[in-house]
Amino acid sequence: MDEILQSSSSKQMRNQPLESEWEDELLDNELPYPSTCDACTQYDLDDILAIEGSSGNPRTSSPLSAVMPEPITESPLKSSFPSSLFLGDEADSELPLSKKSEDSHSDKIHNIDTTFSLNDSSSSTSDSEEADTEAIHDTSSLQDDSTFIVFNSCIKELLHYCPSCGAPISSYTQLCTGSLLTVDIVCLNGHDVKSTSQPSIAGMPAGNLTVAAAILFSGGTYSKLSHFADILKLSFISESTYHRIQDQYVFPVIDQTWKSHQDSLLQSQVGPVNILGDGRCDSPGYSAKFGTYTVIDQTSEKILDFQLVQVSEVANSPAMEKEELTRSLHKLSSSGVTVQQLATDRHPQITCFMRKDRPEIEHQFDVWHFAKAVTKRLCAKGKQTSCQDLLPWVQSISNHIWWSAKSCDGNAEVLKEKWLSILHHVADIHSWTSANFFLQCEHPQLTPTERETKPWLRPGSPAHTALQSVVLDTRLLKDIAKLNRFCHTGILEVYHSLLTKYCPKRQHFSYKGMLARTQLAALDHNHNTGRSPATTKKGNKKQYKIVFPKAKKEWIAKPIYETKSYGYLDEMLAAVIHLRETNPTIQRKHKATPPPTSVATNIASSTRPPKSTVIEKYKKKVVIGY
Repeated sequence: MDEILQSSSSKQMRNQPLESEWEDELLDNELPYPSTCDACTQYDLDDILAIEGSSGNPRTSSPLSAVMPEPITESPLKSSFPSSLFLGDEADSELPLSKKSEDSHSDKIHNIDTTFSLNDSSSSTSDSEEADTEAIHDTSSLQDDSTFIVFNSCIKELLHYCPSCGAPISSYTQLCTGSLLTVDIVCLNGHDVKSTSQPSIAGMPAGNLTVAAAILFSGGTYSKLSHFADILKLSFISESTYHRIQDQYVFPVIDQTWKSHQDSLLQSQVGPVNILGDGRCDSPGYSAKFGTYTVIDQTSEKILDFQLVQVSEVANSPAMEKEELTRSLHKLSSSGVTVQQLATDRHPQITCFMRKDRPEIEHQFDVWHFAKAVTKRLCAKGKQTSCQDLLPWVQSISNHIWWSAKSCDGNAEVLKEKWLSILHHVADIHSWTSANFFLQCEHPQLTPTERETKPWLRPGSPAHTALQSVVLDTRLLKDIAKLNRFCHTGILEVYHSLLTKYCPKRQHFSYKGMLARTQLAALDHNHNTGRSPATTKKGNKKQYKIVFPKAKKEWIAKPIYETKSYGYLDEMLAAVIHLRETNPTIQRKHKATPPPTSVATNIASSTRPPKSTVIEKYKKKVVIGY
């Protein structure tokens, strides 16, 4: 992509030409040629002002037009001037600033690519998608081109002399179209040279298209990037332009990329698969509008499918998770994937659904969610004054759940007996006869010092009784049997953390926006799962970082992994550019493509009243005060 340079000139300068500033500079420098040529000596400062101040074309309306010499074709400056920054007269006829001059003295300037861009500093237009720019540019590798931020003052330093003949510039104007800057330069010899800061793609400034795509591809939002641009006084696209480009070009590319990736992934599955599933709401609390359910292959840790459901499609928010899982299982079966085992949290509706409607699939519970639920109950018990002795054991009991599930070898009875053994261990009893398979603790013999320092719980004490009520809970003992395969959805929790980058819970998105952003998150996860741990420069040691999680309240080590790869985004950006080239027509008042017919346009429970009625109700409420 041609260098998209951005200037920092003030927005208050829009619609203000820059000629006067250049006039002052020209007068101060007194025609700053390295050496004076014959043509220059024919002008004095009054003549220059007459040329610059003329209201018409400087080539025809100047008082000096009658004695204007032939254009300067050779100049000491011409060879050293960076002419690659300018487009030639052949391209000028399509630029929006002015018509190509028909003066007989006009020379042909080479049609050379240009790529510098600034902020709005002069005559500015709306950032309409169509810039009416038909300059010839090679867009085949536009997504690989570099871009820069350049200040307007730095651009001025390049524009002292005409790139065609080397004569001083008599007028200089700017026109901004979103992120595109078009510069119109007229020299003392009457050459009218125009330059654009970026190429066009079927009439649309390339920067407008790629900026809109990059915002979404990176998981950003228009409001944040627009604020960023305002602080820098950076010429930027409008919100309406962003949404039109997003809906017309970016959404289709994301959708096609995800579907192609998913089809390839599902077709590569051989034999029955074990999957992990978990849901996520789009907002905190119990008032979610959208729910997303994701299923991941336990072996490859790649996302096989996700389903997005709007709350208006079901009875209430809690019912979304069951509907999402139903759709995901149908998607997998229709794609020829056989599901052998599914691990989820202990959602009651899903448990009932799997038992009644999908008995052929072995349903397991996630160890992490199970341990979290037990820990929460133990902490609540430990906050009671008489049960505070239980708190030092909470983390050990959570660890015991993980150990029991991992070491039971798939035997649910052994798992249950190992879980119940915690009641003996906390009382300093390490062997017993009230079991069939597990009759003693497997930890090493405790030293006398260890036995003296452990905060043992006396059988029958309030703390031990509270622990017993949790361990022997009827539902808990029934559910723990579904931990025997030692399945945990930690990878899904990691993915949900990544999903907040693309779908933050404090930001509202449309149905299509939520769908596209979730597809981007799934692509990000699948392209970067299984990364190797980062190593030192010598390559012989793994790298770690030390953190202090608030929940654990202790320093822990976390491995550092290799940097993520986002090469697939380059392909998607190229696809967006190609889609624009093949579908150049964009509707000026384009409305976003509606979501599926099963999804309501909003989640309101009543018909929308007239706007005036609602405003009138609000005004009365303000007057009354309640």
